[in-house]
Amino acid sequence: MNPLNKIQSLLDQKRKVEKDIEKIQSKCSHKVKHIKFVFLNQHSQQTSTRWVCDDCQKTLHIPTEFEIKKFLNK
Repeated sequence: MNPLNKIQSLLDQKRKVEKDIEKIQSKCSHKVKHIKFVFLNQHSQQTSTRWVCDDCQKTLHIPTEFEIKKFLNK
């Protein structure tokens, strides 16, 4: 298999996995969540605090200042 075909195949697999993850996350009720440090984007090393579902690992929303202080004081 030439490199271009291999890359295309891998990209197709990646898209399929990402769609599967999106489906699972959309059906999740996000009942249990915690504040975590998450990367702002996949090409960056910058992190920020976000609420993340424990079950599906979806990033949900930005915590308030009070929630961040409480999290950092643990």
